[in-house]
Amino acid sequence: MKKYLLYVLIAAILLLQLSCSSPLDNKTPHVWQRTFGGNYGDIGDSIQQTSDDGYIIAGFTDSWGNGNGDVYLIKTDDEGNEQWFKTFGGEGTDWANSVRQTNDGGYIIAGASESYGAGDFDIYLIKTDDEGNELWSRTFGGKSVDDARAVRQTD
Repeated sequence: MKKYLLYVLIAAILLLQLSCSSPLDNKTPHVWQRTFGGNYGDIGDSIQQTSDDGYIIAGFTDSWGNGNGDVYLIKTDDEGNEQWFKTFGGEGTDWANSVRQTNDGGYIIAGASESYGAGDFDIYLIKTDDEGNELWSRTFGGKSVDDARAVRQTD
């Protein structure tokens, strides 16, 4: 009987060890944390994983740019290391609420601009190449405040 209990105890310990371990125990999870920006207010409002497994982040910067705050676009590698950043906007306040990678590898950014357009703030749409260089930008809106919250590529 004692031998039987010893075997049961050994089997229970082995089962417990097997259930607590996995093939992933030999690998450290790929986790990281990064910060971006300068000495003033910088905000990331939209992030998307890119086709190269990196990330594109868009938002607002008071640290860099032309005026009272500009659109802030940051590209990282797959470990969150900054590859480049760009700013867009004029002397007024400009920001991005949404960014998406486009089929050509570039990016489309949507937000609002006080620098350009017809009124207080207008919808601000920016198209870039894969390195964040502006290809074109457009504003839409009237004399009141207009702001784009999301952007998607269409066929």
